[in-house]
Amino acid sequence: MTPRPALLLLFLSLGLLGCSGSRYVTVRVPPEVDLRNYQAVGIIEFASNADAAINRYATQRFQSSVQSAQPGTRLIELGTADSVLAAIGARQLDADAIKKIGTRFGVAAVFDANIRFSEPKVNVRGITDLAMAQGGARAEMRGDMFARLVETRTAASVWSNSSWATKQLGGVHVSSDGGIAGTVRTSNPREEMVPDLVREVLTGLRESTVRRRVE
Repeated sequence: MTPRPALLLLFLSLGLLGCSGSRYVTVRVPPEVDLRNYQAVGIIEFASNADAAINRYATQRFQSSVQSAQPGTRLIELGTADSVLAAIGARQLDADAIKKIGTRFGVAAVFDANIRFSEPKVNVRGITDLAMAQGGARAEMRGDMFARLVETRTAASVWSNSSWATKQLGGVHVSSDGGIAGTVRTSNPREEMVPDLVREVLTGLRESTVRRRVE
């Protein structure tokens, strides 16, 4: 049985909500660009300062994420930037090259992206005197991604976004009694950052929801 004070508080709360005359509704927010409006969209293999395996993985992850966010999007893999430029007889991905890509590959728009990974950096926290200190140090890497969508008819950019992510590589902790403990990661930090980078960079191309107050 509900205690009377608690029951009274519940009724008062409901009464106040009713008197306020406001409520919240969930509203759908469409993607910034509906990719399904394009007959076909090309995707140039992403570039990075890592190895070719990371480039392919990031491109594939991006492609699957786009088609998950907007099912029915028609994507065509065009290959690396070098192979695409060679196919159209261009030296750089400028406005003229974008238009030639549309004609050569039959795509209405093109995705391209670039990822830059930092060198490992050590962050020291709280250590001022190794003889009497407690604190720690950790090594981290950061990745920054920029992606854009360019229409091939006009060479105009219709969408772009950037994202970043960090990954801890390992650390050392010094306790007040002089004990030292450390951890080392042996996995590939660049590869591990790719899913986070792709997820964040695609924020504007996914349908989302917001709560809005209705008086």
